[in-house]
Amino acid sequence: SARVSANEAYHLSQRRRVFDVSGLFEISAKATNCKTEQITGFRKFGEGGLNRLFLVTLGTGFQLIAHIPYPLLIPKGYAIASEVATMDLLRSRGVPTPKVYAYSLCMNSWHGSHSSYILMEYVQGTDLGQIWSGFERDEIKSLITLSLMDQLVKFELIMMSISFPAGDTRDLIELSGQRGIPLRLSA
Repeated sequence: SARVSANEAYHLSQRRRVFDVSGLFEISAKATNCKTEQITGFRKFGEGGLNRLFLVTLGTGFQLIAHIPYPLLIPKGYAIASEVATMDLLRSRGVPTPKVYAYSLCMNSWHGSHSSYILMEYVQGTDLGQIWSGFERDEIKSLITLSLMDQLVKFELIMMSISFPAGDTRDLIELSGQRGIPLRLSA
């Protein structure tokens, strides 16, 4: 069946992100204290509504995720800053969250990749969506599922206990040495 979409060319252009792969390799190498020649693998790992994920593999077996947002992400720098700050905050409160190795809010050429990005820890495991969709109705009541739900409730309790004063978030400084977007007003 044919798919018809209003403004299809425009919508496809909003999901197209051109970036410098060799520049991203340089940034990845710097963030992991290695040389670009040690990067042995680079493949698309996943895709969401707002970003594309790539798996970067080093010769040592170490892997990290390169998170590249689509151009449609608005507000551009603030969304990346918010995501990095949120992951940092949740990790500081005990919620298992990937470690951020490097990020850029800008699309300037001095960042190397010519794109905003987040380089973060790759966490081995099985996608929860794959596990959940495989359960039969009777299995959902099993101890495994109850244990999973117990863990999710604990994480939600931690997240709900975090207070956010109005207009107050965290400062972020880009690892490149450039000042990020100030998120906390200095008194």
